[in-house]
Amino acid sequence: MTVAQTLADMLDNNALKFPGHTAFVFGEQRVTHAEFRARAARLASAWQKLGLRRQDRVGILSQNCMEFQEVYGSCEMAGFITATVNWRLAIPEMVYIINDGAPKVLVFEAAYAETIAAMKHQLTSVEHYVCIGAEADGALAYEDVLASGDPAGASFRPKPDDIAYLIYTSGTTGRPKGVMLTHAGQCAAAEILGSDQRMSADDRTLIMMPLFHIGAKVIQLSQH
Repeated sequence: MTVAQTLADMLDNNALKFPGHTAFVFGEQRVTHAEFRARAARLASAWQKLGLRRQDRVGILSQNCMEFQEVYGSCEMAGFITATVNWRLAIPEMVYIINDGAPKVLVFEAAYAETIAAMKHQLTSVEHYVCIGAEADGALAYEDVLASGDPAGASFRPKPDDIAYLIYTSGTTGRPKGVMLTHAGQCAAAEILGSDQRMSADDRTLIMMPLFHIGAKVIQLSQH
């Protein structure tokens, strides 16, 4: 076990120390730390096979689900950047954020297939579309992409100063701005919040905020 300098270290440590402990509960799904790390590593390899390199961006447009956490985890494992999209926005606002964030892969929940189709012709950076939960025209199926990855994961790892997440402000005072959050910074934030709230390995935390928001993500990180 190593001290967590990156979010990949955190995933490794939990899979090593608490392999059979529940990492996530979503509806009827129960996922252990070992299971989560295994799927995140395989998905990271799949992104690499699609041509992504360290610090390339993976966008996601989805409501809260296990796949959302897996996309986060895959990027954390390999040094890709998760670029979230607020599903409450109008299409022109989404187009601005996606083009500004410049993801090469855009993962989306099937419920947003029509939204993706309506703005696809305006998106300048996306090379691959991946749909969660159903088939969609012009998109790869999420589970097929994940299955294509190598269990060993990607061939590269993040560095502490690498950007982990690109999460946009609401834009109330102008255009939304992408906030670049590093691995080291998020590890520190998780440690501080976990300590402040006296979280332990046996605690459970209910996340009610949307995962495109840093508030939800840092609460999850602090528990882990």
